[in-house]
Amino acid sequence: MALTIYRSTDSGAPSLTYAAGSFIAMLDACLRTGYGSKAGAGWTKPYTGANIAVFRQGAGGNGRYIRVWNARTGDDPATYCMTANVRGYEAMTAVSTGTNPFPTTTQSNSNGLMVRVAFSTPSYPTGWIVRATSNWFDVLVFTGYSSPRGANSAPVADSYFSFGAFPSLKSGDTYNDFILAEANNSYYYYPYVGASGTFSAYVSRNDLGTVGAKIANPISLSGCGEGMMGTGSPSSFPYPNRVNSSVDLFQYALHCDGYFRGALPGVWGSAHGTQAIGYGNTFSGIAPLAGRTFEVIAASAAATDVGVILETSDTFTGL
Repeated sequence: MALTIYRSTDSGAPSLTYAAGSFIAMLDACLRTGYGSKAGAGWTKPYTGANIAVFRQGAGGNGRYIRVWNARTGDDPATYCMTANVRGYEAMTAVSTGTNPFPTTTQSNSNGLMVRVAFSTPSYPTGWIVRATSNWFDVLVFTGYSSPRGANSAPVADSYFSFGAFPSLKSGDTYNDFILAEANNSYYYYPYVGASGTFSAYVSRNDLGTVGAKIANPISLSGCGEGMMGTGSPSSFPYPNRVNSSVDLFQYALHCDGYFRGALPGVWGSAHGTQAIGYGNTFSGIAPLAGRTFEVIAASAAATDVGVILETSDTFTGL
């Protein structure tokens, strides 16, 4: 599937503001209508309500739906910021009617998992990055709560959300759909995607196809003993790796029902951590990752050496 990267700095890009519905409008522009010189990613929007929208996967996916609730009119009292809520469905017939949700209402109450959209201070609009294919997308939001970081004065991401098809280890997997976002009512300011209890990931069904959403834990595929995503161990693994002047990278697996199900698409970690590589820097892979490109993103309000490494080339593959 062709990958498009949308950024708030693009010409004609929509603003992400403190207003209800703004997050939906931004997603709609990226996933469906396009803006400026960039076409939409090929999703549809079959159902809408008052600051609620449902988006459906396009070509190459299993036809899954994501419901986005963006009706909050002020700060979420649990998080002191503006948030939206998201939940996946295998099928839907109306904006709030669907079957086989992931997560289920028992696993996450209210309108589903949480996405941090904006803070009342500082002023808006905020920055964002959306990477999207016709069957998967993710969102990083830079609210401005944290000061820019590193030699490049890179913005700090304090929200992460991913939905859609993931590379599965099962041949012909028709339930390889997942959602990853913050647990509802969490008071945190950083997207520790890799190993934090503040983030929750769910697949629509397990590898046997049993009806019912299952928790999917993103697990580091590195033996270097990293903690949370992006922290690394730079004292033991200095950057760059002297032997071949390279960046050490590893993927994250989605671990479900006691088994490795597939790969977390498009997000990588490094034994060096991310601060050493440089926030805002880009680099290209060498064998066996030749042909892939990457970008380093700062991602913590509390710690200086935390970030995520985004794959920016259309090269997402399985484990």
